[in-house]
Amino acid sequence: MIYYNSQTKSFLLSGRNYSYCMYINRAGLLQHLYWGKKIGAAEGDFEGERACHERDITIKYHCLKDVGMVRRVTVNGEEVPFKRTKREAGAFPLDTSLSAPDAYVVGVSFLADVAKEQSVVFFCE
Repeated sequence: MIYYNSQTKSFLLSGRNYSYCMYINRAGLLQHLYWGKKIGAAEGDFEGERACHERDITIKYHCLKDVGMVRRVTVNGEEVPFKRTKREAGAFPLDTSLSAPDAYVVGVSFLADVAKEQSVVFFCE
């Protein structure tokens, strides 16, 4: 399935097991945002003492120079709070903290029902 959002100029190609996201940047060029495993609903059942029905999800959005400033974030169509951190020259690139050496980072965390697929959208200027 291919989705296009004219407001954000973004594309989502969604297959059974993958998601590919890209957008048209300020220079008018198509820019890659994400390629990887689809974050979807849990498959199968898991019951018992260690079973969970919700999970905490944190997404770090690494904002390179052509992305534009993130102004709002929605999860499943509802606006949610997010945190923006400035570029930190000494940060380790693959660290789990909300920092990066080459760009600012936006982080959003939310609690999700494992039985439902989640939709997270970053709106940039």
